[in-house]
Amino acid sequence: MVNVTAALKEFDIDPAYGVNRGVQEIGEMINKSGDPLEMANTVIQHLGGAEIADFPVARITAKALVEQAIVKGADYKADEALEYAKEKVIKLKKDHSFLFVKPEQSATETAQETKVSKSGRVGGKSKHRAEALALCEQNKDLTNAQLAKLLSEKMKISYSHGYYFAQRVFKRK
Repeated sequence: MVNVTAALKEFDIDPAYGVNRGVQEIGEMINKSGDPLEMANTVIQHLGGAEIADFPVARITAKALVEQAIVKGADYKADEALEYAKEKVIKLKKDHSFLFVKPEQSATETAQETKVSKSGRVGGKSKHRAEALALCEQNKDLTNAQLAKLLSEKMKISYSHGYYFAQRVFKRK
């Protein structure tokens, strides 16, 4: 049996502040640590789980276990919390596959691996996204305005749509 109070206290998480703050704090703690994978696995082990080798899965699992520890409190059961975390990972892989991109794998490869639906949408995104991403990566030295003009010319989309891709979708400054 896992002592949830002691585990949360060890990570300086006060359940009284709520689930969102607890999950956010553990996420920051994982990201700011010297070895994020090790930190995520430490959280998982303190809350009754086993080590996970894949960092994105470990990070999401650690956050889900903290969430369940805060929600369930004394009624926390590690096996139920691990099942919840597993379901959360599956859902996120389906809905937000970009969270699972490996550092050595480029975002272009991930975009090209996704399937195109009959309506022309790629993994729930516009069919233009993969093409725009490729152009964006090839022209990193251009400003957003220049890139938007290039995207609109090459892809036959409006300038505003091109600018949207440059600034919002690819988060260029």
